[in-house]
Amino acid sequence: MIKRTIFLLHKYNNTIINFSPTINSEFYKNKKSKDSFVVGQSEELSKIFTEEDVKKFSEITLDNNPIHLDKSAAESAGFKNKIVHGVLSMGLISAIIGTKLPGNGCIYMGQKISFLRPIFVNTKVTAKATILKIREDKPWIFTMGTYCFVNNEKVIDGQATVMVPW
Repeated sequence: MIKRTIFLLHKYNNTIINFSPTINSEFYKNKKSKDSFVVGQSEELSKIFTEEDVKKFSEITLDNNPIHLDKSAAESAGFKNKIVHGVLSMGLISAIIGTKLPGNGCIYMGQKISFLRPIFVNTKVTAKATILKIREDKPWIFTMGTYCFVNNEKVIDGQATVMVPW
């Protein structure tokens, strides 16, 4: 186990907070060096979101919009089937960023998203994250393209800001 002391500036009253997390050395085991990242580098992850996945997500988030849970409601709204929550699909992007590229220890700082087309329940979704820019002044800050595809058609388009701890 490794213990690091981090001092944080409290946002509201400008006081210093001593934050000393105990970090398992496993955290650092798979950590990559900054030289292992290049613009254009990508990772992908695919998943079929089932009705059960959508139902669980709906229960956890309290988003029980009928277009996600009831086929007739989805059809009444102009869809051919129940649709997967867009944010559930974006969870694949979070998985890529947190486990593959950049990977362990990175911080997902921000995201701009456009939902271009619906993703229907029981459809294979492929998420992709690509390094678009590594800041020269702060090389630990990446801009990443974030995308989801169904049958090679882009259904989600976005851009994330990610911090990589060295």
